[in-house]
Amino acid sequence: MKEHPILFSTKMVQAILARKKSMTRRIIKFPKDFTGEKVYDNYPFGLKYTSSLGGGTIQRLFPKWEVGDVLWVRETFAMSYDTEDHPELKDCPQEKWDTGYVYKADGKPFYMIDKWKPSIFMPRSACRILLEITDIKAELLKSISDEDVIKEGVRPDLATGHPEGVFYSAFMSLWDSIHGKGAHELNPWVRCTTFKINEVKNVS
Repeated sequence: MKEHPILFSTKMVQAILARKKSMTRRIIKFPKDFTGEKVYDNYPFGLKYTSSLGGGTIQRLFPKWEVGDVLWVRETFAMSYDTEDHPELKDCPQEKWDTGYVYKADGKPFYMIDKWKPSIFMPRSACRILLEITDIKAELLKSISDEDVIKEGVRPDLATGHPEGVFYSAFMSLWDSIHGKGAHELNPWVRCTTFKINEVKNVS
């Protein structure tokens, strides 16, 4: 079992904590020897692709993560005031101050030492959410099923309208909001990782 960091937006962290998100898709990066010709699904062993090595052979591309591995979530965070150092806060409601790390996804009015820090800067010591990988598969982005859209934590009622269906539209709207307008049209191969909450820690 190995640990791997993973970034999630505030909305996706909220969906995870609400038990509404149990899957994530990440773009697969192919090696430099990939010819761009063909890709084959080799589930559960990753993918096979046409390579320029050895006069055009088929190579395997294994996932970097495995079932049973743990993902430690990086999310937007900050440090909160300690009332021992700031006695003026003792007259404030207790829910407005704390010692240690606070998380934007919680939506609570903390007094912070500094502004919110992007998830990419979160150290392992500040992590509170651990996810255990239960399945990994690879597929083209546009192959997503309605069932997987729900697992992605997407609300279909937020769809902007698409001829291929409300679930599809909802997910592609989210994808484009992250990767840029029209990004879903590139239809990349993605790694679909299913997970369950292993632990939500109280970090101080």
